[in-house]
Amino acid sequence: MQSEENNIKNLIGVVITQNKLKSKLNEVRIREAYEKVMGHTINIRTTEVKLYGTKLSIAVNSAPLKAEMTFSKNKIIALLNAELGDTIIEDIWIK
Repeated sequence: MQSEENNIKNLIGVVITQNKLKSKLNEVRIREAYEKVMGHTINIRTTEVKLYGTKLSIAVNSAPLKAEMTFSKNKIIALLNAELGDTIIEDIWIK
């Protein structure tokens, strides 16, 4: 049973790697983590969350929120990476 689970896990990992799906999979995971970490109020004012390599682009439609998020970049990066369980995000662009 344990061996079968490991084989399936390894097979899925190979398929993801060979088909270059890791970045898209990370982007989906980041969107889900963003919604959870940032909360409903910030999420409804966010128009875009997109990953470019290790840089996360976030577009918000509120100037005060943009300013606040700009000051809190390092905290946002730490919270999202902690939620993801990996260091995927190294920088954030807020527009």
